[in-house]
Amino acid sequence: MTSAFACLIVCGVLASTMPAQKDQAHSATKSPAVTAQPRIAEWWFARHAEKIGLMSKGDIDLLMVGDSITNNFDTVGLKVWQEHFVPRKAINLGFGGDRTNHVLWRLDHLPKLKVSPKGAVVMIGTNNICWGSDKPQQAAHGVQAIARKLNSLYPEMKILVLGVFPRRREASHAHRKQIVELNSYLPGLVGEIPNAKFLDIGKEFLDERGFLSKEMMPDTTHPSAEGHRIWAAAIKPELDRMLGAVVEQAVKKVEQTDPKKAAKPKGKANGDKVYLMKVFRKNGLLLGKSNKGRARIVSGPKAVALMRGKAPGKTWQVALGKHRFRVSIENVTKLGIQAALKKIERVPPLYRRCFEIVSEQGKDGIAFYKSLGGAAAHGGQQYLNIIDRADAKVMVHEAGHIMEQRARDNEKDILTRWERAIAKDDVSISRYGDRVSHEDLAEFAALYAFCLDSGNGELTKLKRKSPARYALWKRILKLAKAN
Repeated sequence: MTSAFACLIVCGVLASTMPAQKDQAHSATKSPAVTAQPRIAEWWFARHAEKIGLMSKGDIDLLMVGDSITNNFDTVGLKVWQEHFVPRKAINLGFGGDRTNHVLWRLDHLPKLKVSPKGAVVMIGTNNICWGSDKPQQAAHGVQAIARKLNSLYPEMKILVLGVFPRRREASHAHRKQIVELNSYLPGLVGEIPNAKFLDIGKEFLDERGFLSKEMMPDTTHPSAEGHRIWAAAIKPELDRMLGAVVEQAVKKVEQTDPKKAAKPKGKANGDKVYLMKVFRKNGLLLGKSNKGRARIVSGPKAVALMRGKAPGKTWQVALGKHRFRVSIENVTKLGIQAALKKIERVPPLYRRCFEIVSEQGKDGIAFYKSLGGAAAHGGQQYLNIIDRADAKVMVHEAGHIMEQRARDNEKDILTRWERAIAKDDVSISRYGDRVSHEDLAEFAALYAFCLDSGNGELTKLKRKSPARYALWKRILKLAKAN
C-alpha cells in the first residue's frame, strides 16, 4: 500500500467518523431523556400530589431524587431511612419506574421551597437504558439535565450525583455493561455544574469478583435492607459535608426504650431543659460593647453581578483593624454602606476572620441581600450572604459555619468530634442548635462571641458549662487562623 493511498483511507475514515461522533453527542443532548414528560398513571400522580403537600410545608434539608431504588426507602429500607435520613430532614422523591425525563417533569411541577435545601442526592438512569430505548450517553445527559435543574432551582444547594447501581449477577451481563458506560460519562457532565459532585459507590455492592449477591440485591436490581444500610454508610461522609453531621435516630430510640436513660433525659434541670444561650443572655450580654475600631472604606463602590443569582449590586474594599475584606450590597436593598459597616463593627475582632475567608479571590465578601428566600443568612467558605435587616448576632452564627468548614479542610472529622463533644457536655446551647450538630456548633460560636465580648469573665463560665465544645471550638479557631 502506498503512503498516498494509506493517507486517503485514513482521511476517509476520519471524515466519516468525526461527523458520526458529533451526531451522537448532539442526539444525546436532544433525546427524550432530557425532555420533561409525565407518566400517565393514577398512583404516580397521587404520589406526586403527596410530595407537593410535603414540599409546601417546607423545613426540608435534603432531597433524595430517583426511581424505585430510592422509592424503596419507604419499604425495605425504611429502618435505614428513619435512622440516617429522618434526622437530616430528607424527603423521598423516588418514584418506581421513573426515567430521567419523568424526574425532570416532577421537578418542574413541585413547589419551590422558601428556604433552600442544603443538599440533594440523585440516583437515576437505570430505567432509561435497561428497560428503555435510550443509549447510555443519552441517559447520562438526562442525569446531567436533572442536576442542572436542581442547581437552577437552588443555586447554593450541594448536589451529589451517584453512579447508577450495578444490575444482574455477573459483570458480563449486557445491562451491567450499559451501566458502566453510562457512569463513565457522568464525571465530566456533572463536573460542568456548580456545587455538583459525582460519586460511584457501585463497588460497595459487589464482591471481589464483581458478583452481585442475592443477599445484597435479591432481584438483581433493588438493594435489600442490608444494601440500603451500605448505601447510607457509603454516602454519609458526603452528607456530612453537605448538611453537617447528625446524631442518628437510633440513639434516640435506645433512650426511648431504656427506662433508666429515659429517667435522666439530656439537658434537664428541675424538669425544664437548660439552654445555655438563654441562660447567658439573661446576664445582658451584648455584642460590640468592647469594640473600639471603626471600619474604613479603602475603595469602591464598584458595580458587580453578585454570585447569588447574578443580582446587580455594588462592592467595597474595607479595612477594620488588621482585617481587610469586601462588603457587597444588592442594589434593591435600602441598606447604605455606612449602616452595613455599623453592623459589621459589632462583630468581635476574632470573628472578622470569616470576612477575610469569604473575600478571597472570586468571592463577594459579606453580601447583603433584600431576600434569601426566607432565611436570614447563608454562610460557608464560599459566601456569607445576609439579609439587609439582620444584625451582628446572625453574622457570628454564620462565622461558626465558615470557620468550621475552613478547619475541616485540615481535620476532616471535626463534625464527628463535635457530636462527641455534644454528648460529653450533656447540655443544649439553644433550641435551634438542637436541630443538627453543625447548627449546634454555629450557635456555640455565637454564644462564645457574646461571652468573649462581655469583658466580665463569661468565657470562664462557658468553659465550665460546656468544656468539650469549648476546647474543640478553640481548636477550630486555630485551624481557621482566627487566633
